[in-house]
Amino acid sequence: MKNYRPPGSLNPRTHDQGGGLRIKTELEIKGKLLEAVALVDMAADAIDGEKKEQLKRISTEIFDIECDI
Repeated sequence: MKNYRPPGSLNPRTHDQGGGLRIKTELEIKGKLLEAVALVDMAADAIDGEKKEQLKRISTEIFDIECDI
C-alpha cells in the first residue's frame, strides 16, 4: 500500500484531491481564472469601502493575467 492516499488528501504531483479538479490545458487555466474574477467581483459587490476597492483591483489583476496567457 505504498501509494495509498486517503480520500481528500492532496496528490503532490497535481494538487488534485483524489479524482477532483486537474488543470491540464491553457484553456482550462483561462477558464479557472475567469471563474476567479467572477467570484472576486461578487465578493466586492457584497461589501463596501476600502476592501471593495482592493477586491476590484485584485479582480483586474487576475483578468490581466488571464488575457496574457
